[in-house]
This record gives sequence, C-alpha cells and structure tokens, in this order.
Amino acid sequence: MIVHRNVKWSSENSDTQHRLIAVERLFSDSVDGTEVCPRIVVQHALDLNVAAVTVVHNHPSGNGEPSA
Repeated sequence: MIVHRNVKWSSENSDTQHRLIAVERLFSDSVDGTEVCPRIVVQHALDLNVAAVTVVHNHPSGNGEPSA
C-alpha cells in the first residue's frame, strides 16, 4: 500500500466490457481536502470515449470515516 500525504482523486475508465482503459490522477490538494470539478471528470471520460467511470480517492489520515 502506498501512503500519500495529501488527498488525491483519480478516475478509472472502462470500456463496455468493463476492461480498464486508463487510470488518471485528476486532482491533488492539501492534507485535509481538495476541490473536485465534475466538468473535468466528464471531459476526461469523453476524451477517452469510455463507457464507465469509477472515481476514487484516498484518506491520508488513515481514517476511512466520512468527513463532516
């Protein structure tokens, strides 16, 4: 497992057979948060002509509980 010191958001892009096409890091910011622009997530999916997008992010604190 890789430990990152700040929040990172990535997208996993798949085709119609759910085969992975690309994994892209879209956003990275401070230790306690980041801003995510949905327009950029959609634009990346359209550029790659994908059928499915899974958005993932880490919790650098190690606490998996949802933030308030």
